[in-house]
Amino acid sequence: MLIYTICYLAAFLSDRMRLYAVSGILLTGAAIYLFYNEGLKAGSIINLRGLFSLSFVGGQGISCFKLSYLQESWHIVTWLCFFLGFISFWLIFGWACNKFGSPYALRNAQTPECNLIKDEIAEDKSSKNGTNDYNSSKDKTDEYKPCKDGTNESKSSKDGIMRDNPLKDNGPEHMSIILYSVSVMSLISLIAFIIEASVLRYIPLFTRGVPHAYSYFHISGLHYFTVMCVLVPALSVIYLLFAKDISLIEKLVLVISNLISFSVPILCVSRFQFIFAVMLAVICFLSIKRDTPLKKTALPAVLFIIPVYVVLTIARSHDIPYLNSIFEMRWNLPIFISQPYIYVANNYDNFNKLVIELPKHSMGLKMLFPFFALTGLKFIFPQLINFPLYTTKTELSTLTIFYDAYYDFNIAGVVILAAALSAAAYKLEKAADGCKNPIAFMFYGQFAVYFSFSFFTTWFSNPTTWFYLGITSILYYIYNYYARTVKLKELK
Repeated sequence: MLIYTICYLAAFLSDRMRLYAVSGILLTGAAIYLFYNEGLKAGSIINLRGLFSLSFVGGQGISCFKLSYLQESWHIVTWLCFFLGFISFWLIFGWACNKFGSPYALRNAQTPECNLIKDEIAEDKSSKNGTNDYNSSKDKTDEYKPCKDGTNESKSSKDGIMRDNPLKDNGPEHMSIILYSVSVMSLISLIAFIIEASVLRYIPLFTRGVPHAYSYFHISGLHYFTVMCVLVPALSVIYLLFAKDISLIEKLVLVISNLISFSVPILCVSRFQFIFAVMLAVICFLSIKRDTPLKKTALPAVLFIIPVYVVLTIARSHDIPYLNSIFEMRWNLPIFISQPYIYVANNYDNFNKLVIELPKHSMGLKMLFPFFALTGLKFIFPQLINFPLYTTKTELSTLTIFYDAYYDFNIAGVVILAAALSAAAYKLEKAADGCKNPIAFMFYGQFAVYFSFSFFTTWFSNPTTWFYLGITSILYYIYNYYARTVKLKELK
């Protein structure tokens, strides 16, 4: 944290002297250092504290290069908000570690319960083949000794943490609820999409010459169900990793459901929903199988995303001259550099615009927008949501994660939101290895995506974010109920 503070102060002074490249290098370097250092502690690059550091501080560093005429030196309050927001996030997480113990303890001791269930599944499969790819059942007995209270204690855990063996009773009956969820959710999304296309009488992918046709392709309330399919690939990954025996019919259901789930964002020309679906699936996979090399997951995901992203950009009628006219770059950079740069950097300048021009704060109404939207109150009391958006350019409306928090409560709002997100991150990391319910990985994965794109938008005042978390919560409790029901039947 001392290194970050020194780099931040030096970056601020460099910015004041208009040494923008120096300012950008300092903050980008600090972000990489924080990400790498936290990865060492967690034993994995997939950790919420590290992802937030790389995304938010790294995004700020990229913005400090000032490669566009739209950008200017930030107001001192902007610098203060970004610093206090990140410091609050970092210190609350650190305090929780000191108070309640490291959330990475089991992971670093190489005793996460998820590894245990994978070992059991592998052993079950190998035993059928008359082989044993893992040491022996005796080794597992030595590693996990039953305690008097029925829990399992790991010898190798320095903290003496006692945890249940998660998913230990998960057979085909338990995991089938996930397969049902995959098929039902993809079907609901397809039906919702067909209804929207029928009512609106167009499909964005096949619309030409209208740059923002995708923005108008939605029916209030229904569109949440249309894009719900982005959760399906991650659920499919969980099913594939934990289900012991998968029949041909089940594989066919998974393939069809995932084809629907990737097709809907493409037909809607929604680049981010497509990226979200891929990233959520990859992060869920890596959070379960943390020892998997990135070249086997992240690299194929990137190679899958890039061509689709390019095609969807063209389908949006966003040609290069149109984009360059919006970006107003200082140099004639290739579009594959200028577009991602602006999509990261300009969000911080939009925050600075808010700091400079906001006449008064909204006192909580901005961040309550999901409540007004999901309950329908926004139609009854439209004045509750009519707040102007302060941006450098109308077309560039993406924002940082703290935008609405500042809009509501000034610097205090940024600090409070950062502290709340840090507490949530700690809880999720702590629970990541206690995966008794596999749907828990969906919560972790969603937060990981939001933290990875903390520079992009105000995730937690976005109704879609809460809709996804709500759907995940329903699945979580359905799984628990279903598992208990099956267990009771077995006992009888």
